[in-house]
Formats: sequence, structure tokens, C-alpha cells
Amino acid sequence: MFVFSLHHAIKKLRALWLFGLLMFLLGAVQAQTQILGGANVNAANKAKGQVVSNAQVQATLQVYAPNGLGAGQTFWLGLQIEHQPHWHTYWRNPGDSGLATELQWQLPEGLTAGNLIWPAPQKIPVGSMANYGYEGRVLLVTPVQVGPKFKTSPDQSDVAVQLHATWLVCKQECIPQEGDFVVHVPIKGSTVMAPEAFQTTLANQAQALKGNHEAVISEDGRSMSLKLGALPPELGTGPWTVFPQTANVMQNNASPSIQAGRVTLPISSERMDSPQRMAWLLVQGTANAPTGKQWVFETPVQGKWQEWTETPEALSAGNVNLQLGSAPASVSAAPWATWMLAVLGAFLGGMLLNFMPCVFPVLAIKLLGITQHSGNQRTMRLSAWAFSVGVLISFLLLGGLMLALRAAGSQMGWGFQLQSPWVVGALAFLFVVMGLNLSGLFEFGHFVPSSVASFQFANPATNSLWSGVFAVVIASPCTAPFMGASLGLAIGFPTWQALPIFGAMGLGMALPFLLVTISSGWLKFLPKPGAWMNTFRHVMAIPMYATALWLVWVLGLQTGWWDNTPEPAPTSVSAASNQDTATRPSIVWEAWSDDKVRTARLAGRPVFIDFTAAWCVTCQFNKKTTFADANLLKDFAQKNVLLLRADWTRYDPAITKALNNLGRNGLPVYAWYAPGKEVLILSELPSVQEVQKALSQVTTN
Repeated sequence: MFVFSLHHAIKKLRALWLFGLLMFLLGAVQAQTQILGGANVNAANKAKGQVVSNAQVQATLQVYAPNGLGAGQTFWLGLQIEHQPHWHTYWRNPGDSGLATELQWQLPEGLTAGNLIWPAPQKIPVGSMANYGYEGRVLLVTPVQVGPKFKTSPDQSDVAVQLHATWLVCKQECIPQEGDFVVHVPIKGSTVMAPEAFQTTLANQAQALKGNHEAVISEDGRSMSLKLGALPPELGTGPWTVFPQTANVMQNNASPSIQAGRVTLPISSERMDSPQRMAWLLVQGTANAPTGKQWVFETPVQGKWQEWTETPEALSAGNVNLQLGSAPASVSAAPWATWMLAVLGAFLGGMLLNFMPCVFPVLAIKLLGITQHSGNQRTMRLSAWAFSVGVLISFLLLGGLMLALRAAGSQMGWGFQLQSPWVVGALAFLFVVMGLNLSGLFEFGHFVPSSVASFQFANPATNSLWSGVFAVVIASPCTAPFMGASLGLAIGFPTWQALPIFGAMGLGMALPFLLVTISSGWLKFLPKPGAWMNTFRHVMAIPMYATALWLVWVLGLQTGWWDNTPEPAPTSVSAASNQDTATRPSIVWEAWSDDKVRTARLAGRPVFIDFTAAWCVTCQFNKKTTFADANLLKDFAQKNVLLLRADWTRYDPAITKALNNLGRNGLPVYAWYAPGKEVLILSELPSVQEVQKALSQVTTN
């Protein structure tokens, strides 16, 4: 996970908004936003040596073989990492985020590498979370056994030891790095590098803690009590603490309660495992400043694992673990300049929303609203104002509901209404009814009580207001340029600052409808009222039926009637024209997961993520146009890009959290991770050229 504070995000987004507004004034409507801070990753060390150095760390391959490489001997290899101030790498259990350092040895036959000796880690607070890792200088040691199969030629004086190491180094941003190392170790005689570091690490390597130890889950499932059979004599005086070696279970940022040899630790409500046994590390010193002495032990887990969610009251009472979907007890107001930029961006985004594919289903509603009253300019203006009021009220209500649900602990995103099968089913039914009505198969006066029908038709302003509400419910799930960043900021603002942002979007969306009613000059280009209006109504029924079919398709995906697993993207003949059929690139979109992103980033592989949903028309439009382009598919294959689709058709808290980390909570979102580069958020309607420009950051091997 790439973690950054809200304050850092607001400062970063403020500068990006200024750039985006400048681009808008120059006529560019496709804004690109970079969210996460970062620095360049040094490429793998192609020319193997003993040292790999970059702006964040200096890594050195060290050898400690005081007795040479004789048969039956043990010697030690170590990767010594010296971090620049405020940078850190990770322990075997990295905590709430991060990845453990990995060492892959290439040794001559007869030399066998043992398990990595991990020094005692320190707890590293990161905002509302905590990681386990190392700052300053650390030596990761691996013992090597010289076996009977180790043979050398008479004229051979040394052997080559090679290492490929990968690590994640973090400050506020995180950078995957790797290095290839080689060192030549003399076969005879003593080879000693960094002797003090090796001796300290070996003296402090973890010992098995003797005795019977217990781990019991509390009745409410929120904590675990450890009872240690016996403490080492070294811990008779002075502080000590316990770290979980089993990852993704405990609340890492909380301090354990230690009383008379019994340790109580809180369980994370976001735990990802329910193990029957757990491994622990007992450390001398405090969590933030361990002295080096450490002991390992395992415990069977007694009691029942339970699912639960942290309440806002517990958070405000001082529980430092911010649970997924919960909101802080209080949110600080944003600076006025930042807020005004967010409001202006929301207004521009609302205007551009009218030109996005996501409004196609409601174009018929807008067109009918204009033509129905073309013979009466006053009525047409009244209808336009009523439509605008309906749009504005709907944006405010949807925004207020989303903020209220978030405050109550449900982490919803923009367009959440179409994540409900009940809402989608009801809308599909309404579109069928509207289509039948426009086709002339029935009139509302025969379908509803006459008093209701006469009230509706006698009040065109009421009809237009409801048309505005209807348009927003369908069109709002997708986001337009400028709109996405404003929505991302809004969720971090207090309510009194967030609601005007939603109101500004509504005003922006309604403005074009108001502008066409200012002057009646364009009306002369319309035919005079007559039979053509009935024909036009019948034609407008077609998009209503199409929308109903689309909503039924969405409903089927949400209810499991049919599958929506990522499919191989079509690779046309032109995309592989220079290749034999048997060697064509296989373009496959895989299902997104945070682990896949981390693994690929750590391996230096580029990643492209399509955050999508079946109910996002703009997403489907982009999928059938830009992301079906043969040349673009060929570029993806040539650059070995990992293509991931995060499907938000049904509510998924992991995807919601990933979007929030990118400063977004609406769709579409396209995230590009080039090796060693900051994450790049592409525009909501990316062209093939825009995506190819992003891909140009990666050179083809």
C-alpha cells in the first residue's frame, strides 16, 4: 500500500489543479493528474558488483568466513543496507503496508544457504497505521553450509557468490528497488568483512523461547491474550515487547498491554486470515527502540475468530486504527484557496459531464424537454429552470447521502446508487415503461390514477424537475475531467465545505440546458409543431429500450446471473501483423488485487489498472474504443504491461479503498504505474495517443 496523509494529498492536488485549470483555459479538456508522491527507482544493477547505491539506500554484499570454505564449515553472507535519513525497508512481517526484503542466492554446487536471520525490527508509525522495519544501517545475514559436494579445481582460488535482492524502500512514498550483486570469496584463508556487524547480528539472532505459551481470543473477538510460560533472565528488568510474526491479523499500530507476563494485543477488524497457530517475536527494549535481543515462540490459537467493524465512537475515543469505511470523528476545514479550486473544478466537471458517454441514456429526456415546449418560450424557460432545480437537488441529495453513509461507517463512492440491484431493477422497469409510453402503446392517464396523470401533464415544471432527478440518477455514476479530483477532495472536507462541491457539479451539468433557453433564435430551425413530434417521440423510445437492456445486463452481473470475469482483450490481425500466429502477444486483463500490483511493482513490471463497472457507460465506451485499438494492444504486449481490471459493479471495499488512495471515488479511473515513476492518473476519456504517451515511459527490452 502506498500511504500518504490527507494534508500531503491536498497540497499535491492543489498544485495539480492549478495545472489542470491552465490546460483548460488553453483548450485541453483531458486533464492528467498525478497523485502519489514518489521518486525514481534506480534500475537493476546491470553490471554486477558488490555495491548498489541510489538516492535512498546503499546496499553492499558482505562476507564473513573467518575459517575459510573448508568441508563442514559454515560461513555467512549478508546484505548490508544503509538508509538515507527517514527512509526504511521492511521486516518479514511488514505491518500494515510494505513488502519484506527478499534475497535470492546463486551459489556453487555444494554450498547450501540457510534461513535468513532477521534482526529485531522497530515499529515505524505511518499516519494512522504502523509498519515493522529498519532505518539507519541493517545487516540481513544468511548462513551458508559447505557440504561434501563442494568441489574446486586445483588451480581455483575463489568462488563467485551471486545475489539478486529486491526491497521496498519508503518514506512518504514507496519505491520498489532491486540489485544484482557478486562477490568472489577465497576458498582458503580468512575472509572477514564488516566483522562487528556480523558478530552483533549473530549474537542477537532470535532464540527459541522455552515453555508452554497460550494465545486466547477474547469473547468479543477484538483482542488476544498471550500467556508466556517463562521470561528470559535478560527481561527481568527493563522494558520488552511482542511483535506478531504472523502477518495481517493483529492491529499493528496499537501498543500491547503487558502485565505480569501476560500480553494483551488488539485484533485488527481488517484482518485477512484466521490462523490456528501464530508465531511471535519477543524483543528486549521498546517497539520503537529495540536493543537487539530477541526470542521466537509459537502458540495455538484458542477461541473463536469473529468479524466486527470499529465504530466511530471507538475511533474518537482514541482507537488509532482507522478501519475500512469509517470516518474520523472530526475533519479539519480545507484552506479557502483549495476549497475554491475544488468548487470551480466541480463546476467545470459538471459542464463536461454533458459531453460524456455516460449521459447518452438521458439524451432523450433532454431533447424531449427542449422540443416539447418549443412553441412557448416562457414555458420552455420555466421547464429549463425546473430541470436545473431537479439536477441541483439530486446532486446535493446524493452527495449528502454519500457523506452520511461514510460518517456512519459505510465507505461508499460516487455512483453508489447503481451498485444496488434493487435500484438497478427499478430503473430498468421505469425505462421500459417510458419506452412503451413514447412508443404510443399506452398513455400515463391509463396507467396511473387520472388525478395524478392530469396533475403531471398540467404542470410541465413538475415533469421537468423529475426529469432532472432522473437524469442525475442515471448520469452521475461516471465522472468527467476535473470532476474526479474534486470528488476525491470532497470526501476529506467537512460537510459544510463538501456539499457546495456537489452543488457546483449540479449547476455545471444544468448550465447548458439553461443557456439554450436564453435566446429563442435557434427555434426557427425547428419544424413547426405537428406530426413530426409524434415520430420524434417514437424514435426517442429506442434509447429508452436500449438503456433498459443495459440495466438488465448490469442487474445480471450484480445478481450472478452471468459472470463478469475479465476476458482476453481482442487482439486483431493488424495488432500482430509482424508476428507469426503462434507467437502473437496474448493480451489478457486480469482481475485486480492489491497484491498483484505490489508484486509487479517490486519486480519492476509496468502496471495499468482499469477501474470500471458495468453501470459506467463511459467505462464501457472506452473499453470498446481506446482499449480495443490494435496498435495499443500491441504496445501493451511489447512492453510486458500487467493489465488489471478492478470491477466495481458490485460494492467492493478493497476497490473503494484503492480508489480513495488515488484521490478518487468515482469512475472511470485509469492508473498507470511505470517502473520507478509516480502513479499517473489518465483522463476519463483517454485517447490512444494519451495512453501510448504514458507507455513511452517504458523502453522495450
